[in-house]
Amino acid sequence: MENVFKRAFYTIAGLPLIHYLGRPLRGRACVLCYHRVLPDEEFDADKSPNSNLIMPTSKFTEQMKFLSERHTVVSMDELVEHLESDSNKFVVAITFDDGYKDNLIHALPVLERYNTPATIYVITRLPEGDTWMWWYEIWDYLEKNNSLEVGDMLEGGPIKTSKQKIKIFNKLLYLMLNLQNNEQRKTVEKITGMSSRKQYPQLCLSWDEIKKLDCHSLVTIGAHTHSHPNLKQLTEEEAFSEMMQSKNKLEDQLGHSVDHFAYPFGTENEADKQEFYLASRCRFRTAVTTRPQTIQHTALNSIHRLGMPSYMTAHCLRGKLSGWEQFIRNILNGHLNNSSLQDQN
Repeated sequence: MENVFKRAFYTIAGLPLIHYLGRPLRGRACVLCYHRVLPDEEFDADKSPNSNLIMPTSKFTEQMKFLSERHTVVSMDELVEHLESDSNKFVVAITFDDGYKDNLIHALPVLERYNTPATIYVITRLPEGDTWMWWYEIWDYLEKNNSLEVGDMLEGGPIKTSKQKIKIFNKLLYLMLNLQNNEQRKTVEKITGMSSRKQYPQLCLSWDEIKKLDCHSLVTIGAHTHSHPNLKQLTEEEAFSEMMQSKNKLEDQLGHSVDHFAYPFGTENEADKQEFYLASRCRFRTAVTTRPQTIQHTALNSIHRLGMPSYMTAHCLRGKLSGWEQFIRNILNGHLNNSSLQDQN
């Protein structure tokens, strides 16, 4: 139901007059956040909650065509130059998180077709051979089992319907986001009853594939930590090590500096002032969040991004880029902040 309302909102915001009126609200740039791109039939067959990471190829093609025809699409290096200039021109940057193999197989041909540059942020333990992704293993377990025993972490019991399984997956997702990597592994071991972790090499880019992408004129490779933790759950030095390790491994493999970084998960619950400082300490030129806010004079170590849901048509994308979404978010956040202050008084 939430997606239905959002789709209706983007459709209205994309209407010519509404879109035109929103142009002063949209800032100077927008960075779009993707994860995976798969053929429509594979997307349609995926009924898991992880399908929210997938953009169907037809939609992605429609979006890239729209962006190439209506907007200036820039690399992250070009975005820096733009934000450091006095230009008020509106530009768009495209990014992918994690380092999925389909970025090469399915996304790159579309990027090539429309000559749209993109940045791919890589979790470096994946090409190193540890391709465990807890969000996939947990769902694989839930999909094949009708009960769950996790001690005092969550209420156990029957999980027979898809609705029940998705509900418990979302609860486990929230739990896992607040655990360190070793605790995540212990938790999944407790859930599955298996001491060995499931690997997903078929989903992940290898070093050879990352190098191939890195050589492409349209692709920039960025860092996304080594093991994809919630950085705010770590000490300052642990977080710094996660960020520097990914940078160093990529630079060793690619033979050049890696200047761009994406915070894992990237909301204010996982990345804030300390993590922004650490990105600068690592000498990243940019670091991106997933905070859906307007980019005006944003600090380069905390650049906002807009997530791209799978239902996003070109017309909806036009509405998403209109500036109205961020304008309404700011009003709602201001109202909530005022209410909170009144409650404290």
